[in-house]
Amino acid sequence: AKFVFFNSAWAIAQTKKAYDMSGKNFINVGVGGFIDLPKQDSYQSGYKFLFISMDFESKGGYIVVKAIKKVRENFPNAQLWIVGDTPPKEILDQDGLVYKGFFNKSIEAEYKQLVKIFEETFCLVHPTKKDINPLVLIELAYFGCPAIVSNRFAIPEFVVPKKSGLLIDDPNNYLEVADKMCYMIENQKEYSQMREFTRQNAIENITWDKTGERLLNHMK
Repeated sequence: AKFVFFNSAWAIAQTKKAYDMSGKNFINVGVGGFIDLPKQDSYQSGYKFLFISMDFESKGGYIVVKAIKKVRENFPNAQLWIVGDTPPKEILDQDGLVYKGFFNKSIEAEYKQLVKIFEETFCLVHPTKKDINPLVLIELAYFGCPAIVSNRFAIPEFVVPKKSGLLIDDPNNYLEVADKMCYMIENQKEYSQMREFTRQNAIENITWDKTGERLLNHMK
């Protein structure tokens, strides 16, 4: 092959190692999200943290639930919105938790509901232990929403620490997650700057249009 295109530097490094290849023709062209770019950041107020996944346990659902319980000791108006995989009933009964449901983007009404949730989200919380580069953090970034995510796999390539989010060193430590959630609430000036940078960085660098441009330039 003249070129082999990848969506992250992490994936290139893993491939070179696994197949003992030089990777001289490996090119990182990035990736994009599967949602329309909003015209503006529509967030107004509130501390609605969002956890979204198709696998509640392995993506860190129980950790986030314990974290929000800790956060609410100091910030009782903080909430955790859950989208996707339905959590166990005993979790849903806890104060401050709201299960918003599962949304199919191909159904217009459900897509609009999901967009509304993204517009109102204060911060994404995603202490995953198995995602390589979760697209949800890219899609929420289009709305200006920063993320608290695991410092693993290709994730650090899409989150700039204290500029577009915070990285979790130990996704099993709910206290670390809670501490970072509190940081977002307590540092309003930094948080506002994060929203501005997050959206601008995502629109300018992490879209399928930009990915296509990079791929085409190399092919030319």
